Amino acid sequence: MIDPVEVSFARNWDPNRGGRSQLGRLNADDMAAIQSGLADMFREVFRAELERGGYQLVDVAGPDTLRVSAAIIDLYITAPDTMSAGRTRMYTVNSGRMTLVAELRDSMTGEILARAVDARSARSSGQWTVANRVTNTTDARRAMGIWARALREGMDEMYGRATAN
Repeated sequence: MIDPVEVSFARNWDPNRGGRSQLGRLNADDMAAIQSGLADMFREVFRAELERGGYQLVDVAGPDTLRVSAAIIDLYITAPDTMSAGRTRMYTVNSGRMTLVAELRDSMTGEILARAVDARSARSSGQWTVANRVTNTTDARRAMGIWARALREGMDEMYGRATAN
């Protein structure tokens, strides 16, 4: 089972820096939408990867059920896309970073079985590339896929299953 994922931005992240026009500025609703969208994506990516390995996501504690409590912290989006009107393009060398903090517990007893912290930076080709909502989402999904695959492979190892690739 996966608890609701908390998402917090990096302390030094200012999405409106650099003199963005009023049209391109992020407000509190935009930032809340980013947080909830990322939390939903996390659950979707983990569900798909775990199901691919033959594991079922459940909503209630039970025997032989792992409880995953996760937070995405230090979220820093280099060029957040507000999808505002007009023809603007943002270019970045790196689209951002985020860190996963997770605890894996026995769902019945609450005993901590493992803790994990992993920071991921997004694509960094050394070249300027377009950054927009699509590329930012792709980069976030890629990082989450790495985390979900690590969890599934760890569970496969624990249960003596052949790893599904």
